[in-house]
Amino acid sequence: MKKGLLIVATIIVFVFQSYGQESENKVTLINAKDASVIFKNSPNVQLIDVRTKEEFASGHIKDAINIPITDVDFSERIQNLNKKEPVYLYCRSGSRSSKAANEISNLSFTTIYDIDGGIKNWQIIGLPLVK
Repeated sequence: MKKGLLIVATIIVFVFQSYGQESENKVTLINAKDASVIFKNSPNVQLIDVRTKEEFASGHIKDAINIPITDVDFSERIQNLNKKEPVYLYCRSGSRSSKAANEISNLSFTTIYDIDGGIKNWQIIGLPLVK
């Protein structure tokens, strides 16, 4: 009887631990305006532009790091980031950054933000880019 209870208790603990890990890796959409305020007030933000090198060179958000999702070493380069600090991702319109966010959510990052609408929405509300 005690052995059966121990097995049930172990399964319950495993289920709750797994559930907690999934909730820690949740990807959150953030609008461009809110993101810009965070970037202004937090100088050490992990801001990742997942567009191509050419797109990045044509204009990007200040202090962004270019790690194109199409590069073969994308996952390897992302692994070099601090997994305990929030990561902010963007692309042109939100499609590639959404894919990147889902990919890195499996790499033990605790907080992942995807800038809704990408750099297009950033520009629509008049926020600056750098070259």
